[in-house]
Amino acid sequence: MKRLLTVILTCMFIHGVQAIEITRYVKQGGTGKGTSWADACGSINQALDAIKVAGNGTVYIGPGNYTESVVIPNGSKNVNMLGGYSENNMEKPERDRVFITEGKYDITKTVNAALEVGWNGENIRVSGINIVKGNTGIVMRGTNIVVDSCVVSGCNTGITEDGGGKNFTVRNCVISNCSNVGIRLNNANIFNSTVKENGLGLYVTGCYIYNCAIIDNVHVSQTRGFTTNGGGIRMSQTVVSRSYIANNRCDGEGGGLHVSGSGYHSFIFQCIIANNTARDGGGIYADEQVFSAHTNSKNRD
Repeated sequence: MKRLLTVILTCMFIHGVQAIEITRYVKQGGTGKGTSWADACGSINQALDAIKVAGNGTVYIGPGNYTESVVIPNGSKNVNMLGGYSENNMEKPERDRVFITEGKYDITKTVNAALEVGWNGENIRVSGINIVKGNTGIVMRGTNIVVDSCVVSGCNTGITEDGGGKNFTVRNCVISNCSNVGIRLNNANIFNSTVKENGLGLYVTGCYIYNCAIIDNVHVSQTRGFTTNGGGIRMSQTVVSRSYIANNRCDGEGGGLHVSGSGYHSFIFQCIIANNTARDGGGIYADEQVFSAHTNSKNRD
């Protein structure tokens, strides 16, 4: 009986540890365990690993330039990774002062991305982070993943997914100067964001795009004799609403939007589509049925 009681208490203890919500603090040059600002650690990954062990929690990241490839561990749940906070500023984060750049890769974790959300993650929020000069800026996996108030620039691909995920949200972000594509996602919500000066702006399927500016993206083939389709948005089964799509260019079809996918429908509502250029369909080129309402379009083929 005594042995059985010990086993039960042990199981209850382990279960309790898994359910603990903890907070970790990171600042540039920190050498502690991250339990407070005074004890802050210097590695974002160290803080995220502690959150994974505990079960859920929040990481506050102080201003600075962190040269590590950040990985939210596989199976992490209920994680908030929040940038721009400090000991003297916990109310209004300085969202333009936290940078993650490529460097210091852990080959057991990274897939060559500046920030990676691991497999089977759930309820993950990343906010207030600037990512510069990564091969890939952010790789999203799991369920209910939110990227909020982030800047991604100078990458090959800005924000993408790696399969097996759903319910992605990108909001209040700026994605710029990514040579391949700014955002490449399926079944995502993209709100209140600016996607500018990339190769292809967005490559999306089954998405909802609302109140976004997709501007100055140039998607042209680097191979002689070939052309590329879509300058601002290349999409299928997608809704675009109240967005500004302007000054985008491609050398194939659909300077502003290229819509494809036989047998599917896309919708464009209350958008301004202006000054986009392409070989065919400067504003919109559609291979699938498109429903458009209250949209102003003035472009060049």
